[in-house]
Amino acid sequence: MVARIHFRGPPQYRLRNAAELSQSVLEVSARRMLKGPRLPGWNWFVEVATTILKRQVDAALKLSDVKEARRYLNSVVISSPALSEVDITQLVLEKFRGSWFSGKNTEPRVTVLYFHGGGYSFYPQAYASFIALFTLASVNSAIKLA
Repeated sequence: MVARIHFRGPPQYRLRNAAELSQSVLEVSARRMLKGPRLPGWNWFVEVATTILKRQVDAALKLSDVKEARRYLNSVVISSPALSEVDITQLVLEKFRGSWFSGKNTEPRVTVLYFHGGGYSFYPQAYASFIALFTLASVNSAIKLA
């Protein structure tokens, strides 16, 4: 499963994201060599994606306005073939929104209900791929436990 990372937006955001990605790759690779996976079932890419998204949100929260923070968050898009291996159902209720992620044709059936904090103000497009990867890792862990 090969994921793609796309940088877009202003050059300063592209450069910052490339630097954050490089640092995340080095950090995760070194930690995995010394201690193994962060969690059973998590592959290297899931760990790098987790690290880069955390760094990105931390950086966005330091920006002075929500529109600029959202623009920064969407300046990197992580697209993964994992999206084709999950079903995503949007949940829209009066007071909140969420997304159901479930593995296609998997037993045991694992479903992740994802409520993004912040009223979806900071919902980077990359999160769909990340949650799909998380769902598939959960499916793999459930299969091993079954």
